[in-house]
Amino acid sequence: MCGVQTIAVVLYLYIALLVVSASAQDGVCECLQDPPKKNAQPLVFCNWYNPTSCCLPVHDADINGKFLALIEAGPACEKFQNVAKRYLSFAFCYACDPEEPTHFTTPLDTHFFNASTKTVKICASVAMNMAPKLFSDCGLLLPDSRQTICSPNSPVVPHKVWTGCNDRQHICQGNSTATWYCSDSACGDADTPLGFNDVPCNASRHTCDGVLMFLNDNRAGKPPNYEGYPVEIVDEQLCREEYGEEEAASRSSFGI
Repeated sequence: MCGVQTIAVVLYLYIALLVVSASAQDGVCECLQDPPKKNAQPLVFCNWYNPTSCCLPVHDADINGKFLALIEAGPACEKFQNVAKRYLSFAFCYACDPEEPTHFTTPLDTHFFNASTKTVKICASVAMNMAPKLFSDCGLLLPDSRQTICSPNSPVVPHKVWTGCNDRQHICQGNSTATWYCSDSACGDADTPLGFNDVPCNASRHTCDGVLMFLNDNRAGKPPNYEGYPVEIVDEQLCREEYGEEEAASRSSFGI
């Protein structure tokens, strides 16, 4: 059964839907290319966004398929309730969040992330609950590319694939192999992950964490429909530092 913390997150999501800001309603959703709206047909997977959504049922079905393909680990694990899977579903449903137009914006941390792009912002409290080690009871099924059903899949031990790095190391991803690794020197243009600057990570800003690798892997935890953008893990303190108290309050629902 879901824990109390998971129920609290779901309740938070429901309350957030009831208070969708005017700025989000006026913004343009990435998938819809229109402001958020209520769908004629309900969402099945990302159903907590049924009152108002930034996605259509076709996006919902695609998200569901990619989620199930990643967590597939056989019948025994299908029955086992892993709370981390629930948090991962929240991240996968990012495209349906009606607040998406307000937080799919330029990076908060423009030292680590390329200031010329947008970042998918995920709350640190949610991201830490889907750390790779939390999936290591059953493992994950990693495709070479989740964009094609013909892609070969490999069973992986998550915390061995997305290890995280030490503070001040560079987080790199092999251009030819897609393998994540840590380096004491610059990654180089070819191995610098999409949307990152080739600078050392900062543990206090979650940029060294294995979950950051996981969420920025187009084969794994990155929210579908955002393969061309980096994922940024954001906490309340960073929001206050970057925007000030008043602006931070208006951005309190960053990510999910």
